[in-house]
Amino acid sequence: SPDVKQRRPRMALWTWLVISHLLALLLPVGALLGTGAFAMDLQRQTRRSLENQAVLLELLVRSELGHVRTQVPDASIHAIADRIAPDLAEFAATTFAGVRLVGMDGRVEASTGPMQGVDLSSRPEIREALQGRPGWIARSSPPAAPDRGPPIGRPREGTRIYVATPVRIGPEADAEVVGALLLSRSPRNSFEVLRNMGPRLNLGVGFALVVTLSLATVMGWGFSRTFRRLSRATRGLADGHIAGIDGRGSAADPDLAVARDSRISEVAALADDFARMADRLQARLHYIAEFAGNVSHEFKTPISTLRGTLELLEDEPDMPAEQRARFLDNALAELHRTQRLVDGLLALARADEGRRREPVDLTALARKLAQDRPEVQVEGTTGMVRGDPRQIEVALGNLVENALVHGGGTVTVALSTQPDWCIIDVVDTGPGISPANQRRVFDRFFTTARDDGGTGLGLALVKAVVEAHAGTVSLESEPGHTCFRLKLPDLAQPV
Repeated sequence: SPDVKQRRPRMALWTWLVISHLLALLLPVGALLGTGAFAMDLQRQTRRSLENQAVLLELLVRSELGHVRTQVPDASIHAIADRIAPDLAEFAATTFAGVRLVGMDGRVEASTGPMQGVDLSSRPEIREALQGRPGWIARSSPPAAPDRGPPIGRPREGTRIYVATPVRIGPEADAEVVGALLLSRSPRNSFEVLRNMGPRLNLGVGFALVVTLSLATVMGWGFSRTFRRLSRATRGLADGHIAGIDGRGSAADPDLAVARDSRISEVAALADDFARMADRLQARLHYIAEFAGNVSHEFKTPISTLRGTLELLEDEPDMPAEQRARFLDNALAELHRTQRLVDGLLALARADEGRRREPVDLTALARKLAQDRPEVQVEGTTGMVRGDPRQIEVALGNLVENALVHGGGTVTVALSTQPDWCIIDVVDTGPGISPANQRRVFDRFFTTARDDGGTGLGLALVKAVVEAHAGTVSLESEPGHTCFRLKLPDLAQPV
């Protein structure tokens, strides 16, 4: 709704660019944290660290158990539990990991926490280790989990990594699995890691912010400079200072000229379109002014004639009937010509603004016009065009009528095609058109038959219709041969 649109914030281009650049800057960090990739990497680091620590502890356990077995050959892990417990506690205090030494029955023989004697045989990683294969698993640990080792920093909830490795003793080829070591530790929190990266991270972020703001400022200044020039040109257009494209194809307005030279292709295209729009608007205003002048001139004569006739009839009530009838006939003729002028102007306006587009068969249209005119011959064929069939019929009919009136004899409508074009030639064998008149035949209100009621709008209407359909009309004339040629894009070409 309009109220909602009014509440939407309006910000300068520089602000939008800063926001977009900052979002682009933060996007990798958001993706790293939001997708959990950073947390997964911290978990992998924790697991590898625990695996390496487990290897060291296994060497310690093997050494202790090997020493005991020199006296008791079948001694188990239970025999060294009390002796190795202090070493496990010291190791855990250094590495911040929870450590359990598990016997072959799955029970904890020594632990850094209160889990002495707890049966862990149901855990999958313990089963893997007791079968001679290392195992690991990640579990969600509650705040007061009894098997947590000393925490890093403050206690926290989250995932805890458990790594179990078998304890072997004896020669490598036939080593005996006598138990397992279970190490656990929580990975470091992602945000804590970022915070602990400290000065280096701050320096990098600060540098990235400076670069981001600098880029946004430079780009905002460049864009705003072009848009400000376009805005000035628009205000000038609104104030009536229209400057489009000059004769050399350059923008006449200096602001538009700068905008058209922009290194940003979209901005340059926008400025170019604006210049062409201003040029067309200037041409349209000139057309309207000229059109108004022509209309005023053309209507001034019949209005003056009618006014003079009425005043004369009013001043001479005893005028002879024959003379009165002659004046009334002249007035009626002027009224008929004025009506034809009005009809022609309406047709010309519709031709300028026509938007109807549908397939039109030019061959069928030409043959339809020749049906009731035996002096008109149609030769050849041409293709289909897209446009307003009524306007095209009126334009072609005007050419045919013009040829019949001024050409005399037979009129030939020759149809042909060229690549991408449909061609219609209207040819007559009359006296031709003088070179001076050839340059003006398509001008509005130009006619050599004014005394016969001509309005000078027929050929102007032909030109307007053809140009509205993206076509052209041309004239070749000499004594005994006059040809008006219409070229319209065929159906496959956009209009």
